[in-house]
Amino acid sequence: CYSNYHDCMGVCDGSDEIITYYQDNDLDGLGNDISGEFCSGAVTEGWVDNSDDEDDNCYSNYHDCTGICDGDAIFQTYWYDVDGDGLGGETSNNFCSAGVSGGWVINNNDEDDNCYSNYHDCAGVCDGDAFIQTYWNDSDGDGLGSEVSDDFCTADVPLGWVLNHEDEDDACYSNYHDCAGVCNGFAQVNTYCDDADADGLGNPTTETEYCDTIVESGWVEDCSDEDDDCYSNYHDCEGICDGNALLDNCDICDSDPFNDCLQDCADIWGGILVDDECGVCDGDNSSCADCAGTPNGDATVDNCGTCYSESSNDCEQDCAGVWGGDAEVSDFYYDLDGDGLGAGNAEFLCDAYVPSIMVANNDDSD
Repeated sequence: CYSNYHDCMGVCDGSDEIITYYQDNDLDGLGNDISGEFCSGAVTEGWVDNSDDEDDNCYSNYHDCTGICDGDAIFQTYWYDVDGDGLGGETSNNFCSAGVSGGWVINNNDEDDNCYSNYHDCAGVCDGDAFIQTYWNDSDGDGLGSEVSDDFCTADVPLGWVLNHEDEDDACYSNYHDCAGVCNGFAQVNTYCDDADADGLGNPTTETEYCDTIVESGWVEDCSDEDDDCYSNYHDCEGICDGNALLDNCDICDSDPFNDCLQDCADIWGGILVDDECGVCDGDNSSCADCAGTPNGDATVDNCGTCYSESSNDCEQDCAGVWGGDAEVSDFYYDLDGDGLGAGNAEFLCDAYVPSIMVANNDDSD
């Protein structure tokens, strides 16, 4: 080698030289802060001649907004969702898409951010139940509508409009019309009868109903006329209007004012009752009969139970004083030992009054 100069590779007059190199872990051609010296002709793989790598663990050197290599998080605008319906309102802010705070969404499509459903009824109330409905005008305020209708929100119905059109007469609050057609009138339908004899009483067979403001002449409400050809309605017992025949106490109808029969003992006209022998009207003679059954007789029952017309008794009294009795006086003896056998001297006694210690024999030997 003429020059006797050899480069770091040992080549005579070669161009390789010792240079500082930097470690390139991600092989993106950009080194990190770790350095080492190598011959330029024999550089170890993974070492480069620069230290320009921002992140030697990220080939692309691209980091999203969260610092992640090749991440997809980005900065963008979000809108705050007050009612949590997924739709944002008017308040906005920018956030990294990987770290958005709760309540922020990627749209501002909310019609009302205080109404989750975004449904408003016809009164503008969120989730309200008001709706458009047909109403009918109620001029007389009776709660019943006429045929005039219009549509209103149920939450804002003008006074005088109701949900029905059932009013028969919207100028009559009660909808009551009397028989003459007058609202709240007093005319009424009554039963009338023809009064041919003009006595104020009508013939019940001619009953007809009239409105009391339009009653034909000669028709009355009292339909109790017995004879509409008899003004007085008086008929004698022969049925003659205003006749003079009378029914006497004996039920005889004639024009003779006197009775045609007599009264019996009970003062009944034409009766057949008479007094019995005791003077009792319609009696059976028993009230004055004696014990023999003879009316007004003098027979009596004596002390012996005998019915007889004589006043003396027909029997005697026994030793006990009983009329017609069989008690008699005889000898009785004391039975002191109670064996039914008497002893000792006899006692003359009425057998109705004998003491219990006395018997009618004296057969006791002891």
